[in-house]
Amino acid sequence: ESAPLAPSLPSPNSLPPKLPSRSRLVSSLLPICLRLKSLVSQLDHIANQISDVNFNERILEKLKSVIFPSICSVDIDLKETNKWISSQMDRSRVNDPSLCVLIDFSKYTKEMIRIVEDLASIIYENIEKVLEYRERGFNESLSHTTLYSLKQMRVGLNRAVNLINSRTHA
Repeated sequence: ESAPLAPSLPSPNSLPPKLPSRSRLVSSLLPICLRLKSLVSQLDHIANQISDVNFNERILEKLKSVIFPSICSVDIDLKETNKWISSQMDRSRVNDPSLCVLIDFSKYTKEMIRIVEDLASIIYENIEKVLEYRERGFNESLSHTTLYSLKQMRVGLNRAVNLINSRTHA
């Protein structure tokens, strides 16, 4: 007569959903990580270039037309990957050994999302502001925080690439 209050539970003998393999996770996340690492290197190179007093408008143009859209693209890809990993975690069972790998990759993805957020806000904005001031003839310098953050990001992303690669063979 009335509908059951709780959905029916799967039988204990039913097969768990197939979770992605380590190699699938690596092949999804590693290219994004490498793109992010490349963006950090490019921004670091620009930061070193603008430490010179001379202004070069090509640097500002590259920043706006190439680097910023690339940051946005990496951000979108990371957030989609994070959603996919989360959905895989939701489908897994607590005792599934693949869950630990998914949790690790979720942590890597969230850390990269945090890096992209810092890259798109604090670092990009500071570099853009300095270049725009230089374009107007002002002698503006990058903040020490920007230079330090870029260095830390380079180190962190090198470590991330190594960790993700090592998960292929774990």
